[in-house]
Amino acid sequence: MWLSIGSIVSGYIVMALIVMIGTIAATAAMIPGGFGMMKNPVVPAPRQYLIANLAVSFVAALVGGWLTARMAPNAPMMHSAILGALLLVMSVVSARTQRTGQPSWYPMTLAAIGVVGVLIGGFLKASAG
Repeated sequence: MWLSIGSIVSGYIVMALIVMIGTIAATAAMIPGGFGMMKNPVVPAPRQYLIANLAVSFVAALVGGWLTARMAPNAPMMHSAILGALLLVMSVVSARTQRTGQPSWYPMTLAAIGVVGVLIGGFLKASAG
């Protein structure tokens, strides 16, 4: 049981780290004024920043799903699916606290990309053996 929990937690932590690093890089590269401007609720996030953030989130989800499946003691796809379900729940909660400056489609797109990415990552590992 602890190995199962550890595989899911590890996948989530790696995803979070990749997203944090990617978000910092995208903010520094694409937002004039950096994080100071991102705190301004009146200024909308530029489209290229949102797209970069979605791409980083997808890569993070792939890696997280793959790692979860890799570390799972058995049933790698089930473990990746649990990580995907956890991500979906957290995304819905996060979407309910919609931030200004984000388009209305962004939170649910981010949730879908995360769940699909985790499942693809898990599948890639599970099918590779």
